[in-house]
Amino acid sequence: MTIETDWTKTGIGGGGTTSGALGTPTGVTATPLSSSEISVDFQPPVDTSGIDGYYVLRDGVVIGTTTGTNFVDSGLSPGSTHSYEVVPYAVPQPISATTDADAPPTVPTGLTVTPASSSQNNLAWTASTDPIAVTGYHLTRNGVALPDTTNTTYADTGLQPNTLYSYTVEAFDATGDVSGPCAAVSATTDALSSGFLPAGHWIAAKKPMNLVYPEADSTVEAFARHRWAYYDGVNPVNYRIPLGIQFGAYPYVFELVTAPAGMTLGTVWNSGTTYGVLNWTPNAAVSGATVQVLVTDQQNNTLTLTFTVSTSSSTVHFIFVDAVNGNDANAGTIGAPLKTLAAAYGSTFAAVVNAGAICYLRAGTYTLPIMTDNDIQSTTPMMEFSTVAKPSAMIGFPGDALPVIDMSTGGWGANINVNDLFFQDLAPNGYLTTQSNYRLMLATGAGMARMTADNVGWTNAGYGASAANNATGWFIDINNTNQAANIFLNGCYETNRQSGQPGNNYAGCSVYNAINMLVQGCYTIQSGLLCDAAWYFKSDVTNGEFRGCTVNVGATGGFTHAFDCGQAPDVQMTDCQTSYCTTVGGGGIFLPFSSGYTFGAMWGFRNSVNSSRGMQCLDPNSGGPYVFDSNAVQSTTALPTGTSVQTDGLNLLEASGLLDANGLLTSAYAVDVGIVGAQIG
Repeated sequence: MTIETDWTKTGIGGGGTTSGALGTPTGVTATPLSSSEISVDFQPPVDTSGIDGYYVLRDGVVIGTTTGTNFVDSGLSPGSTHSYEVVPYAVPQPISATTDADAPPTVPTGLTVTPASSSQNNLAWTASTDPIAVTGYHLTRNGVALPDTTNTTYADTGLQPNTLYSYTVEAFDATGDVSGPCAAVSATTDALSSGFLPAGHWIAAKKPMNLVYPEADSTVEAFARHRWAYYDGVNPVNYRIPLGIQFGAYPYVFELVTAPAGMTLGTVWNSGTTYGVLNWTPNAAVSGATVQVLVTDQQNNTLTLTFTVSTSSSTVHFIFVDAVNGNDANAGTIGAPLKTLAAAYGSTFAAVVNAGAICYLRAGTYTLPIMTDNDIQSTTPMMEFSTVAKPSAMIGFPGDALPVIDMSTGGWGANINVNDLFFQDLAPNGYLTTQSNYRLMLATGAGMARMTADNVGWTNAGYGASAANNATGWFIDINNTNQAANIFLNGCYETNRQSGQPGNNYAGCSVYNAINMLVQGCYTIQSGLLCDAAWYFKSDVTNGEFRGCTVNVGATGGFTHAFDCGQAPDVQMTDCQTSYCTTVGGGGIFLPFSSGYTFGAMWGFRNSVNSSRGMQCLDPNSGGPYVFDSNAVQSTTALPTGTSVQTDGLNLLEASGLLDANGLLTSAYAVDVGIVGAQIG
């Protein structure tokens, strides 16, 4: 048996202190105890400080440790020879450290990019973590910074259609530490729909798109019609909201971005009567459901309208009236309707009855409740509306024949601070023959805002005993220091109107002092009708537009003017537009209709005028500009010229053969369809 004591082998154990730093054991001996055991003994070093024990090595391999001066090596083979070493060690001391409180956030993970429309991508990712707190995220699109966000979602809008975009996200904390970007993720926006026309088939925007109706929750009253739909789980009742957008490069493309289940929207100009109209028959109750519509014009400019809608069957929100089967002793529910307007609205203006409710009228004929205490004109018999004291909406029941409202005893009226008044699917009939200057609706008084009339057809219309002062259908006359805001007439019309030209017989509307007014798809079609005017922005209108309207009185009828902007403003008349309108017989289009006043910009384009009066400007050398673009005019009256008149040079003017009896381009000008005149395509 050989015994070795090689003290040069130090640092055994990978973590203990080497023998260069510790004392060296001495007197190592190895004594056989049996054929399979050897006792290893040694003397500790003189200085044992720092020593926690000793490694015992056999043939260079650690076989154990001891804290004493003896170690018995067992399990050996009989007659085998071994060498032993003893090496001191020290237990490593723990090292403490504090994590860096200023470490950056972790890199965001799980980034997804989802196209939402032709101009919007939606981003979402998993939140980062940070020793203190993540305070936000930096985003990039194609390497260019987007606005920071504190959310883990982001809607990137205003994009080009059918275009690939690449995004990154990185987190940051309050100290300014940044995680670094995640891996880039790309997506392609949706392609444009068929609602976009070739170049040359639309007119560039004269001013940006402007929302008239419906406005956001923060702007309107809580009872506003578009914010409530009827649902009781049994009786389906359709909800229909026309969208009123002004200006921009028409026609628009609508996209329903967010909506409750089952709501639809006609998206393109050739989608018929559903175009630009929200339709919904609720099949479940909802509360505060978001409706968001993206509107894109032909120049790919966008406007987003957003509001919320809730369902209800409460008589707080909905009142039903049935002239045939109702009873005024009923509660006014859909199953137990009232019978008369007097029960639904009260018979006096002072009475507060069903304030703010939406009133549905079943088919039948209704008598006006004449309110002798009206605060508009005490000498004028009328039913006066007040949305804070009476129902805010009067609507013909969906699917029924239009309810007939007998107007032979008076008219409608609305005065100061009447907001969010709504009319839809109604057939007012007749007029008070003994009243001079009869008006279907007289809206007057400061502070009036947001009145919408949709598919209201006035049959057997008339001006009354005489018409010296604006006898008309919709008469908006606010005082000179205020303007009625956001007035929308959509698809309204007159039939069998009292004929004559006594001076101020105005079919359609006559408007003083309004801002943001859209008259869309309205019409007066009556062969042989004589009138002084039709649809008329008469004084102090800002942001007014006639679009897609028609006046057709045939070869034997006559109008002084059909669509006009500006006669005698008290302050200023500006930013008024007549587009895609058609007039046949007599009346022309005037921008403006007088001179010597303060007129701002007026635009007349893509109109079809088959009238001896053609298109005229009576103040061609001051104010304006007055712009006449791409109109089709069949007339012997020359197109306007003057220092304030502008044109794109594409107007067509012919004495005959240009337009037919309906105001459509004749076959000889088929190549111009969709380029000149009111036809879209």
